Amino acid sequence: MDTLPSDLADRLGRVEAKLDRLLRAQEAVDELVDDGMHIVRELTHATTPTLLELERKGWFAKGAELWHVVDEVVEGYSVEDVRLLAENVVTILDTVRTITQPDVMELASRAVEAVHEADGLEPVGPLAMLRASRDEDVQRGLAVVVEVVRRVGEATARLQTPHPAPRRVASKPTPGHVVRRPVAAPAAPAATPSPAPVAAPPAGGGVAYDAQGFLVDRSAWTPELAEQLAASVGITLTEDHWRILRWIREEVDRSGASPNVRRIALGADVPIRTLYELFPKGPGKTAARLAGVPKPAGCI
Repeated sequence: MDTLPSDLADRLGRVEAKLDRLLRAQEAVDELVDDGMHIVRELTHATTPTLLELERKGWFAKGAELWHVVDEVVEGYSVEDVRLLAENVVTILDTVRTITQPDVMELASRAVEAVHEADGLEPVGPLAMLRASRDEDVQRGLAVVVEVVRRVGEATARLQTPHPAPRRVASKPTPGHVVRRPVAAPAAPAATPSPAPVAAPPAGGGVAYDAQGFLVDRSAWTPELAEQLAASVGITLTEDHWRILRWIREEVDRSGASPNVRRIALGADVPIRTLYELFPKGPGKTAARLAGVPKPAGCI
């Protein structure tokens, strides 16, 4: 009676072996949990002071407000607006860098000081202006103003068409946020926009153009045709022009799509500012016309 049957003894032996493996596995899990809890405690101990300091400085509260700013941008601008921003972001950053130079900031600071002190100044008539014009500082200031006006006039003359205003849509108000809606001005009569000027097709040759002045058949393009088109918009082609035009045609052969300004700047390794100098009246469209390729997507 004290001796178990052999088959039952074998079964008990296998059960005992399985229990032993389960116990060892459980011990490994317990060790892993203990190590994980130790790591969590160490991380909590190390990061809590940093998180408290960030909270004291307002990082989380301001981050939440910045998220509302991002949401306003997503709600208020279209994909086309963002694409246009991407095409001009280098020019925008260059402008910001120029504006934030110390000498420009000093000039802006002095101008703001003069505005703040304007309440204590007496009105100035024509005779007083003439007397003040004998002052060297006033003369230098007038020289700067005249030069600024001249350059603004030059830039205005180069504008092909006015840039459309960003398309804004109504944003969803957040709790506690008061939406101030501007008073609508009386609607002005709608004016029929004049078509943008296009490069005049060269005489003869039987080359077909679309309504915006782009070649219908890209294979009809020749260097001589590019020179004639360039001359029609007041551009004399240099080696810098030709390098960009060749790259554009190669890019269209590769991708099947005309590159925009940003792609030209990256692919041809030329600053966007230089593109505007080489092709003043809209570098994307002008370069595409001269290269004999279709209008780039996104160009107005």
